[in-house]
Amino acid sequence: MDIDKNNLLNESSLAEVKALAEEYIAFDMFREAFSLSKELSKAINANNDLKIKYPELYNEYLKIITKLKWVGLPIMREEDLVNLFQNSFARIFSIPNYNVWEKLKTVLISIVVLEDRDKLKSEIRNALINNQERITKNKIKINNEEKEPTVGNWLLDYTRNLGTGIVDKFKLTQYLVNGENIKKLDENEKHRVKVLFKLYEKLKLSSLTLEGVEEDIPIDEEYGKGLIVGGNPQFFKETKEEKELFDIASRVIAERERMDAEKNNLKIELKKYVPDSLEYRAIEEEIKKLANVK
Repeated sequence: MDIDKNNLLNESSLAEVKALAEEYIAFDMFREAFSLSKELSKAINANNDLKIKYPELYNEYLKIITKLKWVGLPIMREEDLVNLFQNSFARIFSIPNYNVWEKLKTVLISIVVLEDRDKLKSEIRNALINNQERITKNKIKINNEEKEPTVGNWLLDYTRNLGTGIVDKFKLTQYLVNGENIKKLDENEKHRVKVLFKLYEKLKLSSLTLEGVEEDIPIDEEYGKGLIVGGNPQFFKETKEEKELFDIASRVIAERERMDAEKNNLKIELKKYVPDSLEYRAIEEEIKKLANVK
C-alpha cells in the first residue's frame, strides 16, 4: 500500500489503513504488518501538521502502527523489540487472540546461540520492569504507598510478594487469588496481569536448561513417544482404534518379514541343485507361491 503523507488527514484514508491493518492482524501476516507499520511511521513523521493540529488522528495512527509492530515481532530488530516491550506492552491487549509468548518464542528460536537468547530475555525483563504504562485502572498499594498501576509497579508488587527467583504454578495461583491488589481487579484486569506474570516467569528461565529452551525436544523411548515442552514430558496418547490398527500393521509387517526370510532361504537352497532336477523344480514352485502372496 502506497501511503501519501498528504492524504493522512482524510477519514477515508484512516478507514482504509484500519481495514488493511485488521486484515494483516487477523491472518497474522507478520511481514506485511511490519512493512505497513514502517510505511505509516514514515508518512506520519513527514506530515508536520498531523501531530500538532490533529493530535487525536495522530494517536489513532500511532495505535495502528504499534499493533502492526506487535504482529511483525518475528522480523523486528532486537533493540526495537525491547523498546516495544518497554513502551507499548499494554497495546497487546487490544489485539484479538494475541499470544505474546508464542510470538516472542519465534524470535528466540531464530537465535542460534543460547547465551544470546538469555541476554535478550534479560533485556526484555528489564524493559518490562521499567515500563510506565498503566494496565489496570485503579492505583495499587505497595509497602503502604499508593502507586500507579503500571507494568513496572505490578512487577514490583509481584516480586515483593513472591521473590525474585523462579515462582512455581502453585505460588502464582495463590497470589492471583489472594493478592491484596489482585482482589480489587475485574476479570479483564486479572487477565492482563496474569499474562504479564506468566511472561515474566518464562523470561526468567535460561534457554540452556530443559525448562527454558524454546524448542520442543522429541522423546522416542521404549516407554513411550512424545515431546518435552517447557521441561515437562508430554507423551502421545493412543486411542483404542489407533492401538488396534498399530497391532494389525505390526502383525502384517512381521508376516512379510518372515516370508521374505523364507524366500531368501529357498533361493540359497535352490543354488544347490541343477535346473532340471526334481528338487530344483519343487523349490522353484515354493518361491513362486510365496511371491504371489499379497
